[in-house]
Amino acid sequence: MSTSATFSLVSRSRKGTSTDMDGNFVRQENETADLNDEAVALIRRALDGWDDTYGAGNMSCAIYDTAWVSLVAKSVAGERQWLFPECFHYLLRTQADDGSWGNDKNSQVDGIVNTAASLLALQRHVKEPLNILSVSRDELVRRIDNATASLRSQLAVWHVATTTHVGFEIIVPALLKYLQEEDPLLGF
Repeated sequence: MSTSATFSLVSRSRKGTSTDMDGNFVRQENETADLNDEAVALIRRALDGWDDTYGAGNMSCAIYDTAWVSLVAKSVAGERQWLFPECFHYLLRTQADDGSWGNDKNSQVDGIVNTAASLLALQRHVKEPLNILSVSRDELVRRIDNATASLRSQLAVWHVATTTHVGFEIIVPALLKYLQEEDPLLGF
């Protein structure tokens, strides 16, 4: 069937929408122009987020992630060592005076998961310092005590019903379980 014959078979239906003989919707020229404008606008918005270093995607640095990375260990020349000690040192530098890592009133669950994951890293590093010897055991124990007090305080005022973060109902209990496995006396 020729192009002109195809267009002659298009019938007008309600409110300017066109269909072909099989009932499929067919775009008119003005609809195609609108679609083109929308596509150009979408591409422009996508390119507005382009970063020369990170490309089209980005992710904010989270203490939660840094804490987990600080726990990666590996055997090197037959000796086990922490693979990313700079992550552990970052946790030490960013612990707040109240013992937390982000006690944020606007996002209670962020403060809880960041503090819990960082506390877990402290607990595991104090038990097994490996290649991180620049921090004394006493200093780590003091930090653990402060973080534990902060986490308890955050959990006590947490409004669980207002939490909208995906996965918190899995992450928070798992972190508390891991913390109690490290120190059964914690009892959250």
